[in-house]
Parts: sequence; structure tokens; C-alpha cells
Amino acid sequence: MKKSALILAINTASLNTSIALLEKTLAGKFSVSKVLAEKSWRSKSNEAEKLMPEIATLLKRCKTAAFSDIKEIYVVKGPG
Repeated sequence: MKKSALILAINTASLNTSIALLEKTLAGKFSVSKVLAEKSWRSKSNEAEKLMPEIATLLKRCKTAAFSDIKEIYVVKGPG
């Protein structure tokens, strides 16, 4: 039996901000992740205002995804 989950990945720990949507498929003991959409931009210390609209744009690019479809969120902690 295969199960899949939508994952949101966020990295704001460097000069470039990156977000991605991935589909993780579980099959038995193994999981495979596939990038569905991604976006990166040069940070201007305005991530609080920019992050949510950019995530919404990414979800629209996937056409079948909505905020409520996100099952896991991965965030980079850093730097250091």
C-alpha cells in the first residue's frame, strides 16, 4: 500500500531564501520524495511579509495543492 504526503520545505538561514513543495511516497520500509515545485530569491530582510504569498504561489503552480494538503513542514535551522 502506497501513501503520499505533501511536504513544505523552507530555508531562510542564508542570503537566499528557498521554498519547495515535495511529495513523499511511502511504500513499505522506504520513502521517495519528488520535488513538485521550488523557488529561491535573494533575501532582503522582508521574509515575514514575503514568505506566505510565495508559498501560496507555489501551491497554485501545483494546481491540486492547498495549504490544508501540507502534512509536514521542514525548516532549516541555522546558520551554524
